[in-house]
Amino acid sequence: MENTCENIQEQIPELITGALPAEKTDELQQHISQCPACSEYLEALQADDKLLSEFAEVMQPKITRLENNVIDVLDGVASKKTDNSVSIVSTIIKGPFIKLAVAAVVIITVFSVL
Repeated sequence: MENTCENIQEQIPELITGALPAEKTDELQQHISQCPACSEYLEALQADDKLLSEFAEVMQPKITRLENNVIDVLDGVASKKTDNSVSIVSTIIKGPFIKLAVAAVVIITVFSVL
């Protein structure tokens, strides 16, 4: 594989996502059409992209349930009143972004485990 192929292959993810300008896209597609190694690399990345998209689609209901469970638990904790002292935990839980932050952490954790 030539140095040109390495440069092309570094840009193939952008080609797949449509992030390249038209001129660069044409240049890459021309090279790929003539280079078996880069063509194979493109096909492999497209296959991976398809599998990941399908996986995310299948996992979405489970992730949504998990997010909802976390939010329900946080709501339960926030609604419980402790004695008149204000705890740091309840102050944090009542923050406006904590539910989203926890849901994001859960999602990242789920995807990193899988």
